[in-house]
Amino acid sequence: MRQFKANIWTLFYLIAFSGFGLLIWLSINTFQHEKKELHDHLLVDAKFLSQMAHASLAEKELSLDVLGTRLFENQTYQNKTESQKILDKALELTPNLTGFGVFSPDGKILASTSNMEHNIIPNLKTHTATRDSFARTLQSHNMVIGKTYFFKPLNEWVIPIRKAVRNHQGKVIGVITAGLKIGKNGFINQEHALKNRNILIVDDVTKNRILLTGMPQNAYTTLYRDAIPTQTIEQVEQFFKEEYNLSIEDVKQHKETTFLEFYSINTGQEVAAATLFDPLYQVWFVLFQNKQKLHDEVFHTITIYFLVFMIILVLIYQLFSVIYRNERETKQKLIHQLTHDPLTGLPNREYIDIELKDELANPQNRYDLLFLDLDNFKDINDNFGHEIGDKVLIEVANRFKTVLGEQGWLIRFGGDEFVFIKLPVKTELSLFAEQIIKVLSDPFIIEDMNFNIGASIGMASYPNDSDDLKTLLSFADLAMYEAKKQKNTFAHFSNHLREDALQKVLIEHLLKQAIIDNEISIVYQPQLNVKEELIGVEALVRWHNETLGDVPPSTFIPIAEEMGFMPELGRHIADLTLSEIGPLQSKLRQSFEVSMNISVRQFMSIGFYEDITRMINESTLKPELIMLEVTESIFMEELDFVIDILEKLKSHGIMLSMDDFGTGFSSLSLLRTLPIHELKIDKSFIDDILHEEKNYGLVENIIEIAQKLKMQTVAEGIESEAQAKLLTQFGCDIFQGYYFSKPLTYSQLEDYLQTTPIGKL
Repeated sequence: MRQFKANIWTLFYLIAFSGFGLLIWLSINTFQHEKKELHDHLLVDAKFLSQMAHASLAEKELSLDVLGTRLFENQTYQNKTESQKILDKALELTPNLTGFGVFSPDGKILASTSNMEHNIIPNLKTHTATRDSFARTLQSHNMVIGKTYFFKPLNEWVIPIRKAVRNHQGKVIGVITAGLKIGKNGFINQEHALKNRNILIVDDVTKNRILLTGMPQNAYTTLYRDAIPTQTIEQVEQFFKEEYNLSIEDVKQHKETTFLEFYSINTGQEVAAATLFDPLYQVWFVLFQNKQKLHDEVFHTITIYFLVFMIILVLIYQLFSVIYRNERETKQKLIHQLTHDPLTGLPNREYIDIELKDELANPQNRYDLLFLDLDNFKDINDNFGHEIGDKVLIEVANRFKTVLGEQGWLIRFGGDEFVFIKLPVKTELSLFAEQIIKVLSDPFIIEDMNFNIGASIGMASYPNDSDDLKTLLSFADLAMYEAKKQKNTFAHFSNHLREDALQKVLIEHLLKQAIIDNEISIVYQPQLNVKEELIGVEALVRWHNETLGDVPPSTFIPIAEEMGFMPELGRHIADLTLSEIGPLQSKLRQSFEVSMNISVRQFMSIGFYEDITRMINESTLKPELIMLEVTESIFMEELDFVIDILEKLKSHGIMLSMDDFGTGFSSLSLLRTLPIHELKIDKSFIDDILHEEKNYGLVENIIEIAQKLKMQTVAEGIESEAQAKLLTQFGCDIFQGYYFSKPLTYSQLEDYLQTTPIGKL
């Protein structure tokens, strides 16, 4: 989960950083785009503005030419009344003009429109605001735009335009002048500048502003009185030089608008502009916009981008949070399923590794581990089915919970195994184990049936017995098997058990090599009839190892069974027995039975019947001289399969013996149907036959049952003459034990056969 959390939030941060990167790229791209768009629009709009202004000025020049010709051609200007009518009529036709005036070459007023007071009109040749441009007018054949000033006769600010009237000889005979309006209905009004833009017209000769839109009227005096600062002009020249490598004179030659940037002292900000020079009227047309407007627009756009980005980022965050939360819940459910038993709801063995491993491995902690296996639970499952068994397990778990309380953890380790991890609180360990056994002592009532079960408990302590959890579990498991020998009790792990466990591991390791190293041998114990004549021998396995010495069968046979090695070992024992007894009988020209023990695992293994019959067929022994001994526990397996194999063996001529009869669970009805030739009475009954009346009667009954079922009986473990006599009295057929002979090696058996007669039943 930590890795998933790290990955999903790493992905989120990558998306976030990528988004920020995209936002920065969009911001830069937007700024560049807006700047280019402004650049392009300014160039186009400035050209349109200059063309419109030039056309308007040309129109005004034509009007002045027409009026001059009309007024001076017939000296009409001398008739003030007629001149005024003509001028007033012209003014009506040109509403963006403030008025007309006719002046002599020496600057005196000759005629004007009626809206001007004649007596206060200044002499244009001598007036400060008009003398320079008037002088230029007298020298020029084109219309001249004068310096913008406040014209008192009209009581408003005007842009003067003047045109000299010449006779046929080219001599100036008069000057026609008009005033262009400034403002809403003026020559160029604010609407022409479009939104957030300003129009600037500059006289190239005087460097005075002719028009600057967007400025308050109270600023006109300074604005139109003073020329543009040299600093500003130098700044523009430097821009043209650095950006285009052009001079002002070079730019004048351009027929297309030129983009430029400069600092406007009028707006107090950096501006972006487009300009075009009009060579006819010697003026610069400039359309400009404060860069701050561009910055504001870009900032507005970026703000929208940022808000959209943040909204998307928040949505992605919420999405990732939902994904993480769902993943965490799903994983918690999966972990719970993985670490808990679905039947009892208890933690399972995976819970130890996943949830408790670190805590249990902490050397600062102290705890006891109890490994518990239910006694006789398998019988409930086998006889009443798993559904009943599951209900018993649920009730067992509930009872265990009442004992444990808050003292630690209860784990269902698997099947009928439970593990208690007990912290060193409240109850002392042995008392706690007794409480567990006691809580199981009351019958379990399931579907009106009573079930009694017990528990074998093995205990080990951390860190006294081991500081490794797996090792501690194995130690507790060993102690549990020790308790299992008595059942319904508990046992502490000890060094003795550790040594036994190590010895068992060593035996397991060496036993696999024993066949290869020829360490397995066979001894034979004679079986005699009442006349003490030899009827047969029982093949008994022995193992001698250089490291272990002589290992008794009671030690290594159960280990071989447990490790699944018994089928291979059993085949080797049968092969050794047949390879020794066959040649021996041929050599001595004698015939007697040989009994071989067959373990349950060997009998139930795949191919057992084929293997044993093949070995017998390949030997020199007749099948009727072979007695295979099986224990009663074999009938606890798949009965139909077992009986089928027994019938096949019998039909092959092989004899069958039920070993250790009386210690298992065979019923008389089952015994009656089995293809058994012989019952072998277990040594445990023979040991106390002289002292315990119960064994006395039991052995007598077994022999009687065998006689009625036409089976021969073998009593093993006879160690005294009294036992032999009593068994003879009961009617026992065959006798085996140290009283008659100990198990003999091959050579000893050969000598024994030289002196012992071969008999019959």
